[in-house]
Order: sequence, then structure tokens, then C-alpha cells
Amino acid sequence: MEKNDRMCYHVRIEKVMYSPNTGEKLSRPTIQKFGIKAWGEERDTLVRLGYKIDVLFDPVEYQKAVKHYQDLLAKKVGDLESKNEDLKKAEKDLEKLEAALTAAIKEEAEADESSKDAKAKAREKAQKAYDKAKEPVEKTKKEIEDLQAEIKDAKAKLQELK
Repeated sequence: MEKNDRMCYHVRIEKVMYSPNTGEKLSRPTIQKFGIKAWGEERDTLVRLGYKIDVLFDPVEYQKAVKHYQDLLAKKVGDLESKNEDLKKAEKDLEKLEAALTAAIKEEAEADESSKDAKAKAREKAQKAYDKAKEPVEKTKKEIEDLQAEIKDAKAKLQELK
């Protein structure tokens, strides 16, 4: 469909007529284009004159659909940017905890026998903190992947409408 046609109603109209002798349908439908204002004026007239009307393309609904997908795309892009910021923050926190865990493992390896138990407990505590911090990072990465897929779908739908 050409760009200019997107601002017109595309309507199949037919004044249904049958042969009185055979009952065979004599009329043929035609497709006409109406501007938005003209369609508002002509629709009622055509119905009163007995025409059968089928709207094939409604520019108002088309514009609503385009606006909906543009808004959806903008929202998803904003959500994606927010999730990327959350991921960066979570990854920084994870790096700090990983450094603390590495230091605890190194201290445990260098410690003498008497303080090894305390160092092992410190390492276990650091490991738990690291594992706990890793979960939100993985969750945020998954959410980002999902948002990217939704953005791709919205872009495809918007492209399909255009």
C-alpha cells in the first residue's frame, strides 16, 4: 500500500441486486477510497441507499496501531536501558565480592594450622555472599535478553504496519 493510501478508507461497496427471473446475482462489488472526512459524510448516505459496505482498511485504526507499537517500542527501550544500568551496578558489586572471595581463599592457603578454621569460615561466608550477588546478575541478564526479543518483535510489527 502506498503512503498516500494510508490516509484513506478502503471500502468495498455493493448495491446487491439479483435477477428476478433466475435469482442470479447481477451486482458486482467495487472498491473505493474515501478520505477520512468524506467517509464520515458518505457512510450514512451509502447505507440509506441500500449499499452493502465492507471496510477493508481503516486509517484511524492503522494510526492507532502504529502509535501503540511506537509507544511500546519506546517503553521497552527505556526498560532495556534501565536494566543495562542495573546490570552494570550488579556486575561491579559482583567484582568486589569476587575480589573479597579471592583474598579469603589466598589468606586461607597462607594461614597456619591454628587459624585455618577461622579463615575457612571467612572464605565460606565470602563464597555465600558472592553466590547470592550472582543470582540478580543472571536474572538481569535474562530480563535484558527478553526485552531485546520484545523490542525486536515490536520493531518487526511496526515495520509490517509501514
